[in-house]
Amino acid sequence: MAGTALEKRRLSLRTRTGARGSIDIAVGDTGPGIPLDQLPRLFDSFFTTKADGMGLGLSISRSIVEQHGGELLAENRDRGALFRIVLPTYREGEPASDEASSDEAAPLPPARTISKASP
Repeated sequence: MAGTALEKRRLSLRTRTGARGSIDIAVGDTGPGIPLDQLPRLFDSFFTTKADGMGLGLSISRSIVEQHGGELLAENRDRGALFRIVLPTYREGEPASDEASSDEAAPLPPARTISKASP
């Protein structure tokens, strides 16, 4: 999002209950999105687009989410990128579900601006 004009930068955070009672957390921005040639490698260990990056942040994040039975997904939208964390839920005393899927999840509602970046 660094290449986006300051007044057009927006970061949105949305949460909702997803399919089968999962928790769906979405973080989106209004930047240029993820280059299509980089999208398949985005979660690979040591893959980075930053000169001083280590390429471990997204790989470690995905591992943590998967250890909790969830998914970490990335995609491009019309304006910017969207990262989603989908985690299964369960009631206390019930066994945790082995399945974390967003196959039946409805689209997230429109984002609301929480705060505006100051120039």
